[in-house]
Amino acid sequence: MPVDPTGSVSSGPVAGVMITTALVLVGVNGYVPVFLALVANLLLAWLILSQAERIIGIIGLSGSRAFAKVVSLILAAFAVKMMRTGMFALMGK
Repeated sequence: MPVDPTGSVSSGPVAGVMITTALVLVGVNGYVPVFLALVANLLLAWLILSQAERIIGIIGLSGSRAFAKVVSLILAAFAVKMMRTGMFALMGK
């Protein structure tokens, strides 16, 4: 996978993960909350990406790498939680 200078991996497989997550969340929470969360996330992503140069100027490249590692850890924790929830649902507990 291609890696950019900040150490981030390209988002090739992310689309499939996003669709799967949305389908799971729609089943749990319904369409309206999932749609509103999607819109809020898109707006937040746009805001952050539009100000990326300013943010990197403030926190620096090392700060960006550290932030990426922390966010990756949080994302992994969410993934584990979702997998546990799905496994327990399949087991009937």
